[in-house]
Amino acid sequence: MKGFDTTAINKSYYNVVLQNILETENEYSKELQTVLSTYLRPLQTSEKLSSANISYLMGNLEEICSFQQMLVQSLEECTKLPEAQQRVGGCFLNLMPQMKTLYLTYCANHPSAVNVLTEHSEELGEFMETKGASSPGILVLTTGLSKPFMRLDKYPTLLKELERHMEDYHTDRQDIQKSMAAFKNLSAQCQEVRKRKELELQILTEAIR
Repeated sequence: MKGFDTTAINKSYYNVVLQNILETENEYSKELQTVLSTYLRPLQTSEKLSSANISYLMGNLEEICSFQQMLVQSLEECTKLPEAQQRVGGCFLNLMPQMKTLYLTYCANHPSAVNVLTEHSEELGEFMETKGASSPGILVLTTGLSKPFMRLDKYPTLLKELERHMEDYHTDRQDIQKSMAAFKNLSAQCQEVRKRKELELQILTEAIR
């Protein structure tokens, strides 16, 4: 009997963890949509900033947003299958090349976005507050724009949890392990890219001065 109990408990935990991945993925996707629809798109049409500065702020957030909505759908499809056929790791691995391109691009642009935020913090803060952001409005924007790499850093932990409560012989186990490694790798690459771009920007602005 004993062995059976742990399996049953693990199964229910596996589902709890899976639901958690799905819920947080959904929340993240909605947060991105809000940042875009409530603040960034209106900012685009407001002529408060030059189009170059707007495009630094936007980065490729529109593409990331569409991608994350698609990821939510793929994961939802995945959870509808019987547990033995659920390939969550497989799902992430399939989308990894696309994700890598999107997030590396985003992280390479982020230091430029931070620059714009710093240089135009007053008018951006005011604009954000007219759109309903709580004061200081600039903080809402800064946090919104750092969401993508904050989310990226959470994937390995979420997948590790899923793997812990998986049946030993689950077909998805290897793919979960592979995608954990891939996410860790991607996070590290993103940090590298951001540091490099920050340095480049520093050198540029010092040269101008």
